[in-house]
This record gives sequence, structure tokens and C-alpha cells, in this order.
Amino acid sequence: MGPTMSDPGSARNTAEFAEMMRRLKLRSGLTYRDLEREAARRGDYLARSTLASVIANDRLPRPDLLCAFVRACGCDDEVGRWLSARHRIVELSARQGSPATASHTPTEVPPTWVLLCAALALVLAMRLRFTRVPAGPGTPPVRRPG
Repeated sequence: MGPTMSDPGSARNTAEFAEMMRRLKLRSGLTYRDLEREAARRGDYLARSTLASVIANDRLPRPDLLCAFVRACGCDDEVGRWLSARHRIVELSARQGSPATASHTPTEVPPTWVLLCAALALVLAMRLRFTRVPAGPGTPPVRRPG
């Protein structure tokens, strides 16, 4: 017997958990794009492409993605149950020696972090460009262009 609609804790494996996520999405009536927008409206980050990949490929989502998804579906009060079910499946997989679930998928970085990292790299590069390195005894002087 498969998982029930109302209890994510009844999922016995990654495939059943993903099926429950598909059912929740269907029940919400929202598209992936709608879910992404709703998550943003609630202050969460939910990449629709990552969500679609997780659900279509029967993978476990990262905890942050799962929380954003459940909240975007309008089920704020069910987030804890979904997280507990996910944690239980990860533990079962580890005990059974199953390959790691997709809970270890690459993390998507929000665009603001990408910009922040790029700005930091630029600042560091500029500091290095204009930093004079004193030459020690027997060391040829460093010549910098400009």
C-alpha cells in the first residue's frame, strides 16, 4: 500500500515521498512558476527548475527546498511533518546501506549571493593589484604594470 494523501510520514522511500510531493502540488493547483512566485512572496527561495527535477526524478529535496515548497502550497502547518518524514527516509536509507538520496544535490545559490561573491572577488582582485610587496634580501623587486 502506498502513501496516503494527508500523511507524508507514510512514505516508505524516496519514490513514495516524491509521489506525495506531486500530489501536494496537484492539490495546490499551482504551476512550478506559481510555486516559485508564491515562495518568493513568503520570503523563501524556491527554484522551479530544481523543484521540477526533484519531483520528476523521485529524489528527496534539500530541507530548505522542501520547507519552501510546502509553505508555497499553502500548508504552513504541515512543514514539520514533511521534514520529519524526509529525515526518517534519510535515516532508513543510511541504515539499509542504500545509496545516498538526493538530499545531497548541489545547492542552488540565490542571485544576490552570486552578486555579492562577484563584488567581493573584484574588491580582493583590486587590493592585490595595488598592494606593493616589499622585496626581501636576495629577492628581485616585483614590478607591476601601470
